[in-house]
Amino acid sequence: MNYNPIMKKLLLILLLTLSFQVFTAQNTNYYEIDFTLSEFCDDDPKVQYRNNYSQIFLPNQEKGISATSICVFKDGYGQYSSKGDYLDGKKVGRHIAWWRNGQKSFEANFIDGKPEGKWLNWYENGKKRFEYNHKDGKTEGKSFAWGLKGEILKEHFYENGLKEGRAFLRSPGSTVEGNYKAGMPDGNWTWFAGGSIWKEAIFSKGKLLGECNILLTEDRSDNVSLLTFSIFKNDSSGCDIESIKVNTPFRTNDGRWL
Repeated sequence: MNYNPIMKKLLLILLLTLSFQVFTAQNTNYYEIDFTLSEFCDDDPKVQYRNNYSQIFLPNQEKGISATSICVFKDGYGQYSSKGDYLDGKKVGRHIAWWRNGQKSFEANFIDGKPEGKWLNWYENGKKRFEYNHKDGKTEGKSFAWGLKGEILKEHFYENGLKEGRAFLRSPGSTVEGNYKAGMPDGNWTWFAGGSIWKEAIFSKGKLLGECNILLTEDRSDNVSLLTFSIFKNDSSGCDIESIKVNTPFRTNDGRWL
């Protein structure tokens, strides 16, 4: 198999976005909870998760738990860690989780164990972390992820649980823009660094068709900065020169495009 750095980077980013989706309501470990302070807590080690984690049961029981779960922080002066109702082992109604400082960390509504409406997560400092919308248990519409300072890290659109249309992702030092079709990368994907394009790729139904590697080198002399722009044409099928001209402020050191 040939080494493909752009595919490797894209897969890494896609895995990171997937981790955003599976982020759960729980921010604590069971050893941080005082189970003597409530009648029932779904973090209790004796609680069993079955049916692909969609239902909770007590040991040796065939019927799911129907109760209100209240988990309380150990040495937290009564501060709740989480609260929510279960019916036959499935989440129903509003479920909320908190950080130890009392800041809300998670909130979502459930119908028969499936999320419905907004799914929200917050950082411990109160800044919003994730926002998803659900319909019939599937992600629908716009979704976002933010960094600790409020900067947007991810923006996607979902149709029937699958990514569709424009996507925006940010990682340290770079941003990525592209399109999804039926949940798979499709069309042009562009990587930016320092506000300039440094890599482009073309996908069809999730398959990489071509890539374009771009190099910007800077030469400083007499307080004058010359930027040299070049393209590695070992695989020119992914190079969209006109797009690069429009989206990149840099030119070659002689003012002409290659």
